[in-house]
Amino acid sequence: MPVELTWMQPDKILLTRWISAVGDDDVRVLFEELRIILDHAETPVHLIIDLSDVTELSPDTPYIFLQSAIPAHSQRGRIGLVGSRLHAQVMADLVNRVLAHEMMRLFRDRTLARDFMLEHDSPPPKLI
Repeated sequence: MPVELTWMQPDKILLTRWISAVGDDDVRVLFEELRIILDHAETPVHLIIDLSDVTELSPDTPYIFLQSAIPAHSQRGRIGLVGSRLHAQVMADLVNRVLAHEMMRLFRDRTLARDFMLEHDSPPPKLI
C-alpha cells in the first residue's frame, strides 16, 4: 500500500505518509484503518498527512474523506497536511469549506505540524 502509518507521538499524533500514486481504494483502506484506531483511542488523536512524496492523487480523495467516519469521529483531533503541492492545498481548502471548520491545516514539514498540534490540543475552530 502506498501509505505508511506510524506514531509520531504514541497515542497522540499519528503520521500517515503517502507515497507515489495513491488511488481511491488505497484512500478507503487508510480511512478505515484510521477509524479503527480512533475507535480504540482513549483521547483525541491528531493526524499528520504527509503528501510530500505523492506523485499522483485521485481527485476524489477529499470526497472519500468527507464520506468516511473520520471527520465526525469523537476522537479525531486536528489534521495537518504536509507538502506544498497543489494536492494538499486543494484537499485542505475543499474539506474546510464543506465542513465550515479549520479541520485541515497546511504545514511546511512534519515537525511544524507536530509542534502546532502539541500546542493546540483542542478541537479545530469554526471558520469565520
